[in-house]
Amino acid sequence: MIFKYRTGLEAVGAIVPETIIVLSEYASQKDWDQVKHAVVKENLLMKRSSKRIRKILKAVKGRFLRNPSTLPSAVQLARTMAADIPVTSKVQMLYPYHCRSDSLVEQSILRLVGPRLTSSSLRELTPRDVHSFLVAERRAHPELRQWSDYLRRRWSRGFLSFLRDYGLMEPAPSNLLIKPSIRIEPYAFFLLNLLWRGATVESVLNDDLWQLFMLTEGDQENLLAKAQAAGWLHYLRAGEIVELSSTHDSFEEWLDELGRRKIR
Repeated sequence: MIFKYRTGLEAVGAIVPETIIVLSEYASQKDWDQVKHAVVKENLLMKRSSKRIRKILKAVKGRFLRNPSTLPSAVQLARTMAADIPVTSKVQMLYPYHCRSDSLVEQSILRLVGPRLTSSSLRELTPRDVHSFLVAERRAHPELRQWSDYLRRRWSRGFLSFLRDYGLMEPAPSNLLIKPSIRIEPYAFFLLNLLWRGATVESVLNDDLWQLFMLTEGDQENLLAKAQAAGWLHYLRAGEIVELSSTHDSFEEWLDELGRRKIR
């Protein structure tokens, strides 16, 4: 499948803290126009530039409210942003939405970052590496041929900032990649959503989503065991027979319990 690439990441960045604030407000207002009004009137983002605020709001809406994938709904995501759970869990919940909303970001994760994280010798990723990837992608993506070299270099730097903001790269000036260590809350958030949608056990465990977190079979087993210990699902593996089901009937029921737990 050929994905259409576009600019955007370099303009505002990952804006993770701002996204959590805006989506938490969306959980309260449940209406995007009211959210925009509140963000501007009350200056919830603590920004002096109204132009910058408009850019942030446009980016949040495009990344998290228009996502057509099988991820949990925007309302469900917003409710988790407003919940009393660790910030790290919230960041990891946002990450797949951002990837799925931007094909160039997602393909860069899968084809540029992923292979390096499974390599024993190529754990660094530099702006030059990303730039070379963009240049090579022009053969299959005519839209990239319209990008100036300046824009390619700016996007490359923005992508490394994206990786740092989502915890996939050490702080600057290091360019060392970090394998995602997904917490149990975001893992359950996505896995239970797939189960509630009626997906088969095999498709749940092999969903493309897990590639964004670079999960190995061992990682998956460990997370399943933790989720079962938390009382969120029933999991049993006997040879090739696998049983997997949620212990909650709905997202709302699970989130209510999650909010009552003191998780560190």
